[in-house]
Amino acid sequence: MGTPIYFISNNQENIDKILARIPSPNSKYYGTDIQQAEFTIYQGLAQINQNRLQENQSIKPQSVVWVTDAPLFTEPGITSQIWIETPASSPFRIVNSPESQQRQAWIKDLLIQKRSLSIKTQNNQEYKLTVVDIAPTVQEFCTPAPGNQETCLVTPYLIRKLWLP
Repeated sequence: MGTPIYFISNNQENIDKILARIPSPNSKYYGTDIQQAEFTIYQGLAQINQNRLQENQSIKPQSVVWVTDAPLFTEPGITSQIWIETPASSPFRIVNSPESQQRQAWIKDLLIQKRSLSIKTQNNQEYKLTVVDIAPTVQEFCTPAPGNQETCLVTPYLIRKLWLP
């Protein structure tokens, strides 16, 4: 998932930090399956917070910076008319494939806010710079405990985080 960039305020220094981390275009990434990339990134960021919950660390909002000409958040069953570079063998071309359904479920269940800005390169190629903010989200799961009880993670986590010293 890469090394995170921490910032608190919207100032030029923080913007420069973010822009410095965006790699230069590389032709080896042309033809990337954008739906696979979205699925992998959003699921991975959600897993980071799930790991933090289990380790009793702070759950944090996450953000992804996309610089792409590919359409983000497309419906399952993407066609060549929408995005020509989706590989023909991609399971995301099939509406009911398990991968398409899982991707849609992740996008639907995560609290996502997207902000986009169109940008043009020096040779007049248009891209979108999109920041996708993912709210701090975890999935509650409980395990059976003796005495017909359950052991859950979220409530004890919240009590520990909210308890005044």
